[in-house]
Amino acid sequence: MEIKYLNNQKYINAIKELDEISDMYSQFYLGQMYGIFDKKILVGYCTFGGADYEELERDPNWSYQAIVLGNVYIRKEYRGLGYGKSLIEYALSDYELITDNTSVYVYIYCMMN
Repeated sequence: MEIKYLNNQKYINAIKELDEISDMYSQFYLGQMYGIFDKKILVGYCTFGGADYEELERDPNWSYQAIVLGNVYIRKEYRGLGYGKSLIEYALSDYELITDNTSVYVYIYCMMN
């Protein structure tokens, strides 16, 4: 298992493949995402973006520095093995825009594919 910050075009085909399976459009977050690999296979990803949703702005902890962790996806055959947990923990500890004063919101969208 290896986790990488996905910030260049060399990963775009693997990201597009997972986008098709997951029905997400994470390729547009290149440079704001992390991927988890089993050898050379991208088995999952997560993205970061600005927390500019109207409903979040009503939260008392919200600020202009708030960030949303979303588009978390792990291939079916890798679920339940700790890949998702490892990916999220790593991303939250590594993402450079997160400081002690940053509110991080997790966008949860349940899908079964």
